[in-house]
Amino acid sequence: MAFAFPSPPMASWPGCLTGIAKDAGRATRKEHVALFAAGKLQLVYAGWANLGTTAPHPLPIRVKASIEYPAGNYLPVHFHDETADGFVTIPAGANVTSLACEIAIPSGAKFFTNTSVIPSTGGTYPIGRDHGAVAFNPPDSCTLDTTSDYTLSRQPDSSPEAQYCYIPLAICGVPELRSGKSPVVGIIGDSIAQGVGSSVIPSTAEEVGIVQQACQRAGIGYVNLAINNSNAAHWALYLAANPSLLEVLSASSDVVVIIGSNDLFGYRLGLASAPHLIANLQKIWDILATQRIRIWQATIPPKTHSTDNYRTLANQSPWNPNFGPEANGGSPWSVVNAFIRKIPAPLTGIIDLAAKAAVLNDRFVYVWRPGTTSDGTHPIPGAGNPDFVSLVPVKSFG
Repeated sequence: MAFAFPSPPMASWPGCLTGIAKDAGRATRKEHVALFAAGKLQLVYAGWANLGTTAPHPLPIRVKASIEYPAGNYLPVHFHDETADGFVTIPAGANVTSLACEIAIPSGAKFFTNTSVIPSTGGTYPIGRDHGAVAFNPPDSCTLDTTSDYTLSRQPDSSPEAQYCYIPLAICGVPELRSGKSPVVGIIGDSIAQGVGSSVIPSTAEEVGIVQQACQRAGIGYVNLAINNSNAAHWALYLAANPSLLEVLSASSDVVVIIGSNDLFGYRLGLASAPHLIANLQKIWDILATQRIRIWQATIPPKTHSTDNYRTLANQSPWNPNFGPEANGGSPWSVVNAFIRKIPAPLTGIIDLAAKAAVLNDRFVYVWRPGTTSDGTHPIPGAGNPDFVSLVPVKSFG
C-alpha cells in the first residue's frame, strides 16, 4: 500500500468528545486539529480486530465515515469498492485508505471525523487507542474473549479504558503534497506515548504525548499509534502478528518506543521481571529493524504513590517492589533503564525520561521530581516543570 503520512502534519488527538449511533452499528465522533492549512485529506482505517483470537477464523468489518467541518457540515468519505450505502469492507488484518477528500480547513481549526463500524456476525467491534470515548450498548451478538488483546478487539464495557472508540488510524495529506524526504515519526507504546496526563486540561485536544508535541513544534509529520494500558508484551505480539501495522510504520523515518511501565506495574499480564521486560523490548526493536527505520527507546519514568499530590519527595512511595527501593543491585526498574541506557543494537538512541523525572529520596526510592506528575505515572510538560518535550531529538530525526 502506498501510504501517505501527513504533509502538512495533521493531529489525531486523544479524547473523544461525543458519540453518534448510526447505521445499525457503532459510531464515534472524534475531534482533530489542523496544524497547517489542509486542502485534501485521506483517512486510513485498520481492520485488526478479528484475526482468529476472538473468532474462529479471520473476519472483516464494514466502515463508513465522514469529515465534519465546520461543525454540523458533513463531507462523505468515499473508498474504492464501497457499496451503495457508503460502507467499505476491510478484510481482517488489512488497512484501507480513503479516496482524497477535497476540503478546505485552515490552520488551527478544529474538525471532526465520524466513523461507523459494523462487525461480521460472530466477530467483535474493533476498539481504537483512545481512552475517553462514549460507551454504547446496543444489542450485541459478539462475545468477549478475555485472553484476547482487549485494545484491538474487545467489546465496550463500563470501564474507562474499554469504552468504545474506533477512529481513523491516521489522517493524511495526499501523496503528492509531501515534499522531499522530510522526517516522519512513528510513535508506539502506552499511555505515556499516547499523551494521558500531558495537559493541564485532561481529555482535550491538547492532551498529547511528548513526542507528538515535539513533532508539532518542529513541523515534522507523525503518526501516533500508542495504545492506552498496553505493555511491551502486547507490542511484541502486535508487531509480530500484524503486517499491516508494520506497513504503516515502514513509511516512517524514525520510530519512538515508550513502553515498559505497565509491564513492571503488572497491568493485565502480571508482574514482569526485568529479564522478561528486556526480552520483549528486544523483540520490539528487532521487528522494527526489519523495516530499516531508526529506532529510539525511552527510559521508563518512576511509578509512585503520593500522600500530598506529588508535591514532595518524602511523601512518595513505590507502586510495587519492581519500582524500588534500590537494594541488592537495584530494582527491576533500575535494571531495565540501565540496559536501555547502553543503547543496545539495533537502537539509534534513547530519550532519557527517567533521568529528567526521577530523583532518589531518603528511603532509596526513585520518585518523581515535585510538580512533574499529577498521578505518579505520566509526565506533565509545562511551565515550571522540566521540559520533557525538549528531550525528543527532533533535529536527529530523518
